[in-house]
Amino acid sequence: MFRLHFLHHRKLLPKLCRCAWDSLSLFLQEALDRRDVFAGGILVPQTFGGMANWNPHVHALITDTSRAIVELLSYRQSADKLMI
Repeated sequence: MFRLHFLHHRKLLPKLCRCAWDSLSLFLQEALDRRDVFAGGILVPQTFGGMANWNPHVHALITDTSRAIVELLSYRQSADKLMI
């Protein structure tokens, strides 16, 4: 459904990246139950194929250097070991 919008209005592709970034930021804040956590990243819109195979999507490189994220991951790994 959205493919045709991005095909005919390519100026929307940066907004696709912004939506992806906002979603990632909200996910991190909700998962960690903290509002002071911000990741760093580079997001690039990518289109692949012609009219028959038009596939707009986002490639992302996201940092994992936030101390809160590391604490959450180690907490979850410890909890997983207890459940086994």
